[in-house]
Amino acid sequence: MFLQDFQIPFRNSAKLLGMHFDQKLTWANYMKSLEAKCMRSINILKIISHTSKGCNRKLLLELYRSLIRPRLHYGAPIYNLASKSFLSSLDTIQTSSLRLTLGACRTSPRLSLCAEATNPPPFLPPTGSNLELTIFCRTISSATYLQLNFPPSSLTLPGFA
Repeated sequence: MFLQDFQIPFRNSAKLLGMHFDQKLTWANYMKSLEAKCMRSINILKIISHTSKGCNRKLLLELYRSLIRPRLHYGAPIYNLASKSFLSSLDTIQTSSLRLTLGACRTSPRLSLCAEATNPPPFLPPTGSNLELTIFCRTISSATYLQLNFPPSSLTLPGFA
């Protein structure tokens, strides 16, 4: 593809508004970077939540709500289409961070942690307005839709041919 006699290089992924879109919408790059960012925040929570010198539960919940939860929920309706293994890794991050903030045992069920923290589980099946977005993303990701509706000849910009 060319723009004013300059060839635009082809890339397998693109970063838009902080989200990594890859060619097949697998979200692998985005999930890895999100996991790394959340693990750094969890390490901060580990230091602050020490039993003898740590913060109280209310402050720890506020830190969780400001450091980890926004990262997990940003773009969740879009990357909800990712594989179950990626979503389960993010669910593990949320569960471990809630355990730290609430001081719960490792055997505490995930849903009871969410209920005690008054925090909804982030990865629910798409419903309502998220359903339309899910259908749109699945339609756009299919190669036949792109080939039929956007042939390569239509990718040149008018006036720059």
